[in-house]
Amino acid sequence: MIKPVAPTLMDRFLAGVAPNFATRRYHARLSLNYMGQYAGAKSNPAALKAWKTHPGSADSDSLGDLPALRSRSRDLGRNNPIAAGAKQTSKSNVVGSGLRVRAKLNPKLLGMSPEAAELWERKSETLFDLWAQSKLCDITLTQNFYELQGLVFTTVFESGDTFVLRRTPKRPNAVVPLALNVVEAELRAPPGLPPDLALRVPRALL
Repeated sequence: MIKPVAPTLMDRFLAGVAPNFATRRYHARLSLNYMGQYAGAKSNPAALKAWKTHPGSADSDSLGDLPALRSRSRDLGRNNPIAAGAKQTSKSNVVGSGLRVRAKLNPKLLGMSPEAAELWERKSETLFDLWAQSKLCDITLTQNFYELQGLVFTTVFESGDTFVLRRTPKRPNAVVPLALNVVEAELRAPPGLPPDLALRVPRALL
């Protein structure tokens, strides 16, 4: 709560002899008072007296707690109806049916005829759809491209991070030699660890 600033004796004197100057002076005092009224930094309320903090950084304040935070977040997502509903609603609103390709060329810029550009657009969209709708686009062969988008979002929602690696496995039936590998955040160690522990990704996924 912002405390009112009462006019001082000097304020009242200046208001009588130089009202414009007195107004600017009083407004400046109000601004200074407003900037110093962040209740979160006060220590006089009873609820804040026992709250002791130490200066740090975004990394130092959270990296050490990431394993516990992630496990608790996942537990809430599995067992708490409110958290599970928030996750599903956010996924539906953000991802929806997923990203889709809509090819659009500039024929004049590329020196192509409108007919050739349209043919290229249709072929590209068809090729992408064949790749995206197949589970061959997933390194684990379990989800298609649109399902992977939902997986990535929910992983970030629960764990705060994830990695998507591009792989080129040899698969005879693949329309495009490209597969996506979604890696959980836990497999990426925090900065500062020895190089051999920096990326603990199973070799089967590489």
